[in-house]
Amino acid sequence: MADIGLVQMSQAMENIKLDCNKRTRKKKEQEKIVVFWNTQRTGKAGTDKFKFVVNQHMESWIQSQSPPDVLILGEITQNGEDLQNYIKNNDPWKRLEYNAEFMKVSAKNNKVSPCSFLVAHKGHAEIKGRGQSTKRPYIEVLTDGIVIGGCHIIATGGDPSAEEITDMITDLTSGSSSLPVVLIGDMNFPFDKSFPDGEEQQINQMKWTKISPGFSTFKKKNGEGTIIDYIWTDDTINKCKPIQLIPSYSHWEIVDHAPIAYKIKYETLSNEDET
Repeated sequence: MADIGLVQMSQAMENIKLDCNKRTRKKKEQEKIVVFWNTQRTGKAGTDKFKFVVNQHMESWIQSQSPPDVLILGEITQNGEDLQNYIKNNDPWKRLEYNAEFMKVSAKNNKVSPCSFLVAHKGHAEIKGRGQSTKRPYIEVLTDGIVIGGCHIIATGGDPSAEEITDMITDLTSGSSSLPVVLIGDMNFPFDKSFPDGEEQQINQMKWTKISPGFSTFKKKNGEGTIIDYIWTDDTINKCKPIQLIPSYSHWEIVDHAPIAYKIKYETLSNEDET
């Protein structure tokens, strides 16, 4: 009986080897153009702000030679379903096969929150709210082997904002299943400002890097420009290049943040039959 068992085991191992030889794990480079824009309470269709954000700008981007794959809008009002339905049912969005999902966020005591999001995307995407271990909710977009976090960090510009960024990166990384991960959004923490020592050390240990959009994304009350909207990437991202969607943005009185965009290159593993 022992000999039969050894023969069966040997045959099983040989079958496994044959199967592995037939199939190989190959790396495939993918590319995504991802946009984030804090739209300063956009939502209701037909308003001047809606026309500025959606009709004048977003619809020109999606009809360009290099259209975005994922657009994350922050600070969407509770009328965000208007925007969601508009994208789902109107051209050019419908013709170009974009979908949209409004992610409603409630503040304490179910009051209206300025932190809701809308995600417009091409292709399949799994979108969910995250942030149980952070102070403010954020969203996660899983599409084509990459995890994209979208956030609107607490507006302090100081240590609490840095702590929340670190908490979100930690939380996002913990649920990413080893996929490439980025976090894009309104960080409410100046790009050129140093993190507190503890958070800086934690970010370095996780091997995350921040990348500037290359221009001011917000103007302070004194008129001075600053960069508070940008992206963080983990060490699996091959390349992340900023794109300036609106050159020399100057419409601060309409929307007080400039949109940011990045072309992200990353690798996924796929099973392919050998020929």
